[in-house]
Amino acid sequence: EKLQRFGFMAISGDFDVYFKIHPDDRACTLILHAFNLSLTALIKNPLLLASQLAGGRLTMKYEGEKLPAISRFEDGAKSLLVNGDGVVGSMAESSMDKVCWNPVTKLLASAGNPCSTVFGGHKGDV
Repeated sequence: EKLQRFGFMAISGDFDVYFKIHPDDRACTLILHAFNLSLTALIKNPLLLASQLAGGRLTMKYEGEKLPAISRFEDGAKSLLVNGDGVVGSMAESSMDKVCWNPVTKLLASAGNPCSTVFGGHKGDV
């Protein structure tokens, strides 16, 4: 809900505060990386966060082992999609108020990979 109301900068600020207290928290580092990789989708519709996370952002294929905190975070994202809790408020009326993508395979670049962000909207070479 915070992402919808205040945008990614508010979430990023929360991570910055947390990292000042816990600078070596690998799970939070990976979750922030997953957010960064998902920004192009989240700018269009913040409700796509659960879809992005369930779609592969938290597979941890670049990590030696899956962290329990990551598993809980990913399970929460899947629960939003499966249970239909991805609706804003009690009276969602437009398609922007609903999660519209429930991935069945994990194809998105995972947090922890060398890519730091995904660009979108450009027309020429980068």
